[in-house]
Amino acid sequence: MAIKVKPIAASTAKWATNASGASTIFATEAAAAGAEWEARAKEGNANYDKAIHAAGVVARQLAGIVKAGAKKFTDGINLKGRDRFSSGVNVSKPNYQAGAEPYYATMAALSLSARGPRGDASNYNRSKEVGDANHAKRLALLGM
Repeated sequence: MAIKVKPIAASTAKWATNASGASTIFATEAAAAGAEWEARAKEGNANYDKAIHAAGVVARQLAGIVKAGAKKFTDGINLKGRDRFSSGVNVSKPNYQAGAEPYYATMAALSLSARGPRGDASNYNRSKEVGDANHAKRLALLGM
């Protein structure tokens, strides 16, 4: 017995109508799921490590990239990302500030070694001092 299947065009139109009207439901339910997401992500961490090191993972990832191609990537940016970008930036400003502030404070508290003459190799040490301090801050923030 054959299975009755709706035409793809009708299913696609229904999906688009229903999905575009579901932003409020999505926002409410996704926000409420934060604690469960964290708990399940922690529980699954060992599985994640196994999965990314499993045989064939790299080949499957590459196959997905080849299948999607550059056009799908750029279409996503042009058709969705461009319009969402500025609102995402505005919403993310507090997160950016909170995330960057510890590093700004770390750099502001540094007392760098003396600067050498222009072109002196010792000047690279100043960059290393900043990098080392920010790396230590990152590890401290991660509790490591």
